[in-house]
Amino acid sequence: YVSLQDSRNRQERAEAQRQEAERQEQEAKRVNDANQAAILRLMNELQSVADAPITLRAEHGKLATAPRGLRGGLAGSAGGLYLNGTPVPDKLPLTLNRGDVLALHVPGSGGMYAPATRDRQALALDIADGLVSREAAMRDYGQAPRLDDAAT
Repeated sequence: YVSLQDSRNRQERAEAQRQEAERQEQEAKRVNDANQAAILRLMNELQSVADAPITLRAEHGKLATAPRGLRGGLAGSAGGLYLNGTPVPDKLPLTLNRGDVLALHVPGSGGMYAPATRDRQALALDIADGLVSREAAMRDYGQAPRLDDAAT
C-alpha cells in the first residue's frame, strides 16, 4: 500500500509541475507577443517631441501599391504614410511640429494560391495567433474556423 501511495504522490507532483511549466510557458508567450506588438508600433509611428519644427521629405514610391497575389492568391493590402492621419504625398517636403505623429502603414503581402485551397487548421491557427481577423477570414476565405472545430 505504501509503495502504491508513494507512486501516486510522485505522479501528482509530476502533473502539478507539468501544469506549472505549461502555465509559465503560456505567460512567457503572452508577454513576448505583447512586447513584439509594442516594438512594431514603435517602428511604425514617430511622434515629434522637438520644440522646433522638423522638415523632412518622405520618398515612399510604391507604398500605396498593393502587392499582387500569385497562382490565384488575392492581392495584399496597400500601405501609406500619414501625418496625423492624413496621407502624405510622395517626395514632397513636410513639417512635423511638436505632437505631430508620422505613421507608416507597411503593405501586406499578396496571397499564394486561391483562398479556397487554404487548410482549415492553418487558417484556424492564423486566427488564433491574431494574424488574420475573423472578419477577414470570412471575407477572404468564406470561413473562420476555430481551433477546436478546424480538424473536422
